[in-house]
Amino acid sequence: MKTYTLLIFVIFSLPTYSQSKTYNYEITYTENILSKKDTVSLIVNNNCSFYFSKNNIKNNTKKLIDAKTGNFKVDIKTNNFVHKTNQMILSSEHIFNKRFLVTDSLINQKWQVTPEIKRMLGYSAYKAIGSYKGRNYIVWFTTEIPVNNGPWKFGNLPGLIIKVEDEDKEVFFDLLSIKNLNNDYCNKLVNTLTKENIITRNEYESLWRKKLQEFKKFINSSTQEKDAQIDTKIKINLIEKSILEDEN
Repeated sequence: MKTYTLLIFVIFSLPTYSQSKTYNYEITYTENILSKKDTVSLIVNNNCSFYFSKNNIKNNTKKLIDAKTGNFKVDIKTNNFVHKTNQMILSSEHIFNKRFLVTDSLINQKWQVTPEIKRMLGYSAYKAIGSYKGRNYIVWFTTEIPVNNGPWKFGNLPGLIIKVEDEDKEVFFDLLSIKNLNNDYCNKLVNTLTKENIITRNEYESLWRKKLQEFKKFINSSTQEKDAQIDTKIKINLIEKSILEDEN
């Protein structure tokens, strides 16, 4: 009971940060049998956050931050990102090779905080479990870093999420390091983001399923024309399994 009383108190007493901080994570995930790793970053300032792949950035820019001006050099028109502010998520998503900006609600994440606590990276970490986008997750968060945020689209807990693992052992996020930044990069991105066409989460998922069906029909028709004896069953493994629930 003491654990839950403490957590409820922290939810209502989270301070805000005037200085931006970067939380660097390693993500390991299985995509169509192959295991991949990437280094990702979460920049947080007050109620705004910006998550992106550092490896993706390196392919498009020489440096993340200009040493002279301190300007943020992420090209948000070509890179994948997740932008969180208040209780909303704005993310860059792809359907095959076409990009969309998609809105979603952070409130949809429901966590059950357990009494289990252990030391991780020098912090006292609390265990929470929950389901999100078709997967069941175990996450560890610390109230010693009072930021209700985490890697990718995770959040809605009274402290920074420092470790994520799904029950299928296909998705892992692990905090690597924390660094200070001098500028409020998150809010500088808002005006640029809102100039692009934005669709809702439901619209995006419906379009994803439609395009997948069109792709399957194209593959089937191509193999039939050539009298090819090929198994055309397409297996796609996404972090967000819920998109393909109707396809299984």
